[in-house]
Amino acid sequence: MAIVAGIIVLLAGTLSVSFPTKSRALGVKIVNIVGTLLSGTQMNVRTEYKHNETSRQPSPGEGIREVDIGQETAVSIDEARSACPYPLAIPKYLPPDFTLDTVKFQEMVSPVAKVTMRFAGSDSSYFLFTQVNSPGEYAQGYGYDLEDTTVEDFTAGENNGKLVTFKNNKIKFLWIKQGVVYSLEGTLPKEDALKIIESM
Repeated sequence: MAIVAGIIVLLAGTLSVSFPTKSRALGVKIVNIVGTLLSGTQMNVRTEYKHNETSRQPSPGEGIREVDIGQETAVSIDEARSACPYPLAIPKYLPPDFTLDTVKFQEMVSPVAKVTMRFAGSDSSYFLFTQVNSPGEYAQGYGYDLEDTTVEDFTAGENNGKLVTFKNNKIKFLWIKQGVVYSLEGTLPKEDALKIIESM
């Protein structure tokens, strides 16, 4: 029996909200996001999805087990859309001179899949847009250094989450919507990134 027990990812950033998220396929889940100061300026954040069912008991044999993760492969946008087990989000707005460079698809643990799109500008500017779904219980941990980054809330259309700004001027947006975890990161102005997110 294939059970998605969780995915651990190391990222630079944080989220700081707790809310129920709805999806036709997933029902209602509770999102718990907890930040912990480890030492000095090092922060650790853990994000969890849990079923909103207080009486839910684990099925026989349910638990964490070792699984094989599929290889990341380059695909076309149509191939990614066809293989993706959730509606693929694609930016409708792109800053001037930005074009889609590559699309990569990775089946994590069926039916979990990650899609990463890279967009490149006319100079060295770029951004990566990544999305991965969470059909079962999900855990994600990541950390950042308070001296090297600033973290703030953002809202773009129906999307809201956290914006992480690094000392080297790179930015990273993180948000969760209908059971899908999104991130947008790169070297582009904050205003352009917000327009991109709002267009989806």
